[in-house]
Amino acid sequence: MKVIFAALFVGWLVSLSAFGQEKEAKIPDPFAAASKDSTPKNISVQLELIEMSHKDLTRLLMEHKFKSADASALRMKVQEMVEKDLAKVMETKMVTNRSGQISNTESIREFVYPVDYDLSPTPSVEGSTDPLNHPVTPFGIPNCYGTRNTGSTFEVVTNLGEDNKIIDVKIVSQQVWHTGENIWCELKDKIGNVYKNTSQDFYKIGIDTSVTVVSGQYFLLGVVSPKDAKGKLDSERKVMAFLKCDVLSVAP
Repeated sequence: MKVIFAALFVGWLVSLSAFGQEKEAKIPDPFAAASKDSTPKNISVQLELIEMSHKDLTRLLMEHKFKSADASALRMKVQEMVEKDLAKVMETKMVTNRSGQISNTESIREFVYPVDYDLSPTPSVEGSTDPLNHPVTPFGIPNCYGTRNTGSTFEVVTNLGEDNKIIDVKIVSQQVWHTGENIWCELKDKIGNVYKNTSQDFYKIGIDTSVTVVSGQYFLLGVVSPKDAKGKLDSERKVMAFLKCDVLSVAP
């Protein structure tokens, strides 16, 4: 009897061990997907700014059912509007980098302008001149200048997931325009030279955010308001910002 019981007990232990090994074998390796493809990867980051009426934007957002972060279907609808001249592509920005790197592109004009003036008139006797024989000005002249980049700038930081499909991306995008200047004071000297104290007007639309996207899918990054013909905010128009990232394998 004891021998039979011992044999049954040993058989039960063997079965239990085999069952445990089978269960252990079925546990997935979290790094298996990453190890299958070890080729170097680049990440292409593309940003599209598309302008349309405020009315059309609200209609699109109302009709589109956001069930996931994938906005590819919405982007196709917007492209149909572009083809029909109901929307306009304002700007397309693109840069390619490696995971973990900071990269940027820019198309800019450096605008230089006075930011401070010497407001004390030069003491002089009427009709006197300086050593260069120029009439002494009765009004302050600029003594300090500032600079502002106008145009387009685009900076990204990417981080590729282990599955080579999910991408974390940090984006800073700006569009800057010089829209005019304000004249705070204007004087004319005795020989007709005009002197002005001015400040500059700029208009900027920008996006600064961090998101997680799937390679190859469009992502609606945000909406901003463009400027009107006078350089002021145009509440009747809107600009949709679409992001698309693609993982690019590098193979010899």
